[in-house]
Amino acid sequence: MKFQLGLVALTALAAGSTALPNGRVRQRRSLSEQASLLTTITPSNQTVAEIVAGWDLENLTVAAVRVPPVNWPLPMMNKDWDGVKLDLNGTVELGIRLIQQAAAANSRVIHFPEVWFPGYPKGIINSDVPNPWFEYHVKDYIENSLVVGSDNWNKLVQAAVDNRIYVGLSFSEKDAAHLYMAQSLIAPDGEILIHRHKLRPSAQERDLWTDGKLDQIYAVSTPIGRIGMLSCGEHTTPEVTFIMQSQTEDIHLGSWP
Repeated sequence: MKFQLGLVALTALAAGSTALPNGRVRQRRSLSEQASLLTTITPSNQTVAEIVAGWDLENLTVAAVRVPPVNWPLPMMNKDWDGVKLDLNGTVELGIRLIQQAAAANSRVIHFPEVWFPGYPKGIINSDVPNPWFEYHVKDYIENSLVVGSDNWNKLVQAAVDNRIYVGLSFSEKDAAHLYMAQSLIAPDGEILIHRHKLRPSAQERDLWTDGKLDQIYAVSTPIGRIGMLSCGEHTTPEVTFIMQSQTEDIHLGSWP
């Protein structure tokens, strides 16, 4: 019986619902619905079906961003952030240019690395106690985290519409009280299909970002197939991958730094 209840709970949570003790399911507004309500854009004059009708789905191209955010210190394993000043505004403008380039090359989906907006704080994974990254950089990082519904957010959603492309965002999300490791899937008409938070940030990431929820692990049906998203260490967690695999994705967007 315990195992059966567990499956009911997992299935309900993956569907964006709450499993109650009596076996009933309570629906609740998803993060993607909340994000849609906060978004202000000029809508597309075409439906997604009309846009996709002109695509060659036998030769679908997905673009993976491999360009660093603005002012992000290279090389990849460099943890020296001395003198680094993050620039969310500049990174959003760079992201829009990359969306434009991908669409111009006939990519139908573009996906960004983990918390690419404003950039993964490599110094956060550090054995020093206290961690010097937090002492010198955490305030700057919080200030440069993306707010859903902000001008920068609306610019990115508008870029998906203007360029008729699916956009997979990965960003540090700031709300009134917390930071989250967030992912969003934006349709070519501007609809927010997925908006989620990494279920359990890894290692010292937990010192900066808050946990997500199980019901934020789901795939969505689109005219190009079923699409789902996970972030970095979630791919090594059976409880997470079980839920995602059970939803039969056609396209999986995985984010790593």
